[in-house]
Amino acid sequence: MGDDDYIPDEDLSENVFVQFPVDGFGTDDEFDLRCRVEELLDAELKSFGGGMCNGGDMGSGGATVFLMVRDPATAIPRLLEALRREGLLTDRFVVTEDTGPKHKCWWPEGHTGGFSLL
Repeated sequence: MGDDDYIPDEDLSENVFVQFPVDGFGTDDEFDLRCRVEELLDAELKSFGGGMCNGGDMGSGGATVFLMVRDPATAIPRLLEALRREGLLTDRFVVTEDTGPKHKCWWPEGHTGGFSLL
C-alpha cells in the first residue's frame, strides 16, 4: 500500500506530540525543521501502518507536531529511532503521549519539565 492509498481510522485521534522551543512565533528555519519532522514521522508511521501525522502548529515560543498513533508503546520507539537516524533526537525535543488525565513523557529520558498544548 503506497502513501496515496493510506486510509486513517476514523476514530484515531491525536495522541502523540513532538514539541521543541522556537524563537517567539518561530523563524523560517524553525518552520522548516517542524515540516521536516512532520514528513519524517508521517513516513515512518505509514511505513508500518502505525498511524499518521496530523500536521503541526507553531507560535508563542514552541512548535508542536501532532501524531495520530494506533499503538504508542510500539510506535514511539520507532519514531524516536527515526529522529535519531536523522540526527534530530536531541534534548531540544520533547515527545509525549496523551494517556488520559496527563501526558507520559517518552523523550528526553527523565524529563520533568512541563508540557502543554496551549
